[in-house]
Amino acid sequence: MINWIKKAITNLSPKKTLLFYRDFQGLTGGHLKVWHYFQHSLDSHQYQPKIYFSPNTIWQNNPWQEIPTQQKWETEQPTDCLFLAGTDWQTLPISQRQTSKQPIINLIQGLRHADPNQPLRQFLSHKAIRICVSKEVKSVLEATGEVNGPLFANPNGLDVLSMPASNNKKSIRLLIIGIKQIQLAQKIKTTLLEKGIQTTLLEQMLPRPLFLEQLAQADICLFLPCKVEGFYLPALEAMHLGSLVICPDCIGNRSFCLDKQTCLCPTYTEQAILAAIQQALYLSQTEKQRIITSAKQITQQHTLAKEKKYFLDILDNVQQLW
Repeated sequence: MINWIKKAITNLSPKKTLLFYRDFQGLTGGHLKVWHYFQHSLDSHQYQPKIYFSPNTIWQNNPWQEIPTQQKWETEQPTDCLFLAGTDWQTLPISQRQTSKQPIINLIQGLRHADPNQPLRQFLSHKAIRICVSKEVKSVLEATGEVNGPLFANPNGLDVLSMPASNNKKSIRLLIIGIKQIQLAQKIKTTLLEKGIQTTLLEQMLPRPLFLEQLAQADICLFLPCKVEGFYLPALEAMHLGSLVICPDCIGNRSFCLDKQTCLCPTYTEQAILAAIQQALYLSQTEKQRIITSAKQITQQHTLAKEKKYFLDILDNVQQLW
């Protein structure tokens, strides 16, 4: 009864502001995940999300284009909580970065924060409630011994409602997602064409609906991520859409890219990747279906509902964590 009364009183109280910042120059995986967290916070009992965009922001393919935006970057109101990601720290005065009076939630989507040669490393010493997009990111940050404040892992969830239906009739035999490794992708495509293997290569970003449709149409998806990624959501999306996935290890994908269980996970060399493609092309239908089924099952562990619940639990306890 007491807990119910407390909750009712909280719901009647004016909400505090959870202020986001974005410098949007095109839709990336990083922007997409911040958009998800913005949507999650709409259901917070204590916070109302608002967002400020840099003056140079573009609005084409911007998921916030229908959302009213904050006209001033107000970072020092005592009732506010800030939500920062990537280099957003640089928008704060140095004095506020070091001794902020208001809570700061910091979403960490990559491993560059742990690299001593990257400018992001310096931000670890600033007090924040940090949320990592994978357990691998959390583990790497903990190993630095420099993290100031609570550190959580909230693995990325899939936005299945925005994805096309899985299609058993695949019109693309082999799709190479080579946006992040264009030279390697082109070499692999050339070698495959010389062997008579028809290949479709993506070398640049597509609007998200078209990108997901390509994944859904592909029988086999070869992903060439950066050598180090914080999570790598596209491979998980292809698994959900029923494609056979080939994806080398990039650290952040280790919880779902399980070699010969949910995908083929070769070492990150041209020859190993070509060998994995050959293996994928000649898998028996039974073995291929086993991997695809296992992959679909593991995607069920990565839902937006699960990601949202974890984040809202943190928001409910921001003051205590801070």
